[in-house]
Amino acid sequence: MRALRSSLRLIALGKGALSLSSSTPAAAQLRLASETQMERLGGIFGATARNSFTICLSGDLGAGKTVFSRGFLRAASGDSRMRVTSPTYLLDNAYDSRDGLPGDLVVHHMDLYRLAGDVGDAYVLDLDRTLAECCCLVEWPDRLETEPAAALGVEIRLDGACRRVTVDAASLSEDHPWRAATEELLRGGEALLGPADDEE
Repeated sequence: MRALRSSLRLIALGKGALSLSSSTPAAAQLRLASETQMERLGGIFGATARNSFTICLSGDLGAGKTVFSRGFLRAASGDSRMRVTSPTYLLDNAYDSRDGLPGDLVVHHMDLYRLAGDVGDAYVLDLDRTLAECCCLVEWPDRLETEPAAALGVEIRLDGACRRVTVDAASLSEDHPWRAATEELLRGGEALLGPADDEE
């Protein structure tokens, strides 16, 4: 397990065995067979989480957006047992150093499914400030009048017992660590996430 976490961090930093040119399209298509793989996928990006970084999570209801977020937060904190719950009823769960996150990193995990989609929603969440100053995981970003710019897009669709995931880093800068991680996934695919179960 420790070796796998180290490998995922190298992927997140763009320092895996795979090398890609800057002209490589920054979108990866994956087919994941388990929650374990979904959590690892979130962990790739959580390993290099920084304030002002944003992920927009869209797709089918119950497809695994919160599982991805759990993997992200556990990797960001270095705590594989960190408790991460869905923010459906609270709209926004915030995590910081009191939850084990390093330094001044603050992660907001938002579930906007119940929002009406008008400009008042962003005001209530203080969204402009939160996006600028914190790291954000935004489930159901289409509920907002304007979706966050310069965000990693992760779309998760049900596909029988599996999940089809599109990771799109096209709006990120060339030197963004999440763009590098996405390009690694584009080349390496599901194999970079290890086996579908926990037997490692």
